[in-house]
Amino acid sequence: MGREWRIYAVIVAVLVSIMVTGCSGQERSTAGLTSEQFTELRQQYPLATGYPALIDMVEVSFEDIMEHTDAVIIAEVIRQMPNYTVDLPFAPGAPETKLKEKQEAAGFGAVTSIECVSYQAKVQRVITGAKVADEINLFYNAEFQNIETPLKPGMKIVTAVMEGSGNQPEDSYSFTRYSTYYVVEGDYVLTAYEGETEKRQDFDLRTNGKTLENLIAEIRNLEKQRQAAGH
Repeated sequence: MGREWRIYAVIVAVLVSIMVTGCSGQERSTAGLTSEQFTELRQQYPLATGYPALIDMVEVSFEDIMEHTDAVIIAEVIRQMPNYTVDLPFAPGAPETKLKEKQEAAGFGAVTSIECVSYQAKVQRVITGAKVADEINLFYNAEFQNIETPLKPGMKIVTAVMEGSGNQPEDSYSFTRYSTYYVVEGDYVLTAYEGETEKRQDFDLRTNGKTLENLIAEIRNLEKQRQAAGH
């Protein structure tokens, strides 16, 4: 009887240990930054706000961005590169081509190239999507310079990227504030843009200020949903 009781006690102790460990892990994964940390970190990792003059922009969700990008990555910014100009591709029937034709028909000078703001970045991890080179060029249209994510060397980010076309430099990928998070305090994330739509706010509520691993899990869940829907 004594031996059986000791075995039972050991089993109970092991189960309790597993339960405690599991609970602790769950608390870590759902824990978030305090309001004081939010305020302090926003000084170094500001929100990207505003809209460019004369350009209509519609807020998009992280999920919508994933529909049109090649991968979601974790990357570290190495340095800002000089701005450069690329020619717009004018394939027959493409939206850019139709816009150019309308502008020319109306007697306006058509936009045939854009200036890009760019950053050299080191890819640390591909969360979902296609394979990406170890070092890439992240860029966006210079028209958005005052409203896009203000990156600095040493910053670590999570962002969705789309490979550039035309005469873009090799391994160049566009990115946007709508799908960018700063990685802060080692393993937490702050969104670079806070949305106004219900869909956007719902995703922000589940991810903003939470752990990096939590964001990774949310992104992978979105990818699973996309694949299940046949996208």
